[in-house]
Amino acid sequence: MNTENLKTLYQKIVLEHSKHPRHFGELQDSTHIADRDNPLCGDHITVYAQVVEETIQQLQFAGVGCAICLASASMMTEELHGKSCQEAETLSRTFFSMLSLPVDPDSSEMIESLGTLNALGGVRRFPSRIQCARLAWETLGHALGWKE
Repeated sequence: MNTENLKTLYQKIVLEHSKHPRHFGELQDSTHIADRDNPLCGDHITVYAQVVEETIQQLQFAGVGCAICLASASMMTEELHGKSCQEAETLSRTFFSMLSLPVDPDSSEMIESLGTLNALGGVRRFPSRIQCARLAWETLGHALGWKE
C-alpha cells in the first residue's frame, strides 16, 4: 500500500472513531475514574476503568471534544481492553513518544508497534492538536495512578 493510500486509510479510521466512538458512556461498576480538560480546545473527558487483579476488564469514556480527542479516546478504549495496567502504561508512553517524533520518521519499529493507533500520528504535524490526542490517555494515567 502506498503512502497516499495509508494516509487515506488512517484519516478514515480517525473519522470513523470520532463520529461513532466505541465504549462511550459512563461505566457504572468502574473501580477507577478520572476527568481532565483541555482548555485550549474545549475538550473534557472522563475515563472509567474496571480493573480486576491489575487487568483492565472494561474501559469507557464520556465527555465532549474535537474529532481528534474523541477518536483518540475511542481507539484507546479498544486497544487497552483486557490489557494489564502495566501494558496500558507502556503503550501510553509509546503513544506519547510517537506524537513527539519529528514529522517524517521514515521507519520506526516503535510506531509500527502501535498498529491502528498510528492513524493519530499525523497529529504531530499540528503541535496545537497534540494535547487533543493525549487527553484521554493522560486521564487514564490519572485514573490508574501512573500520571500525576
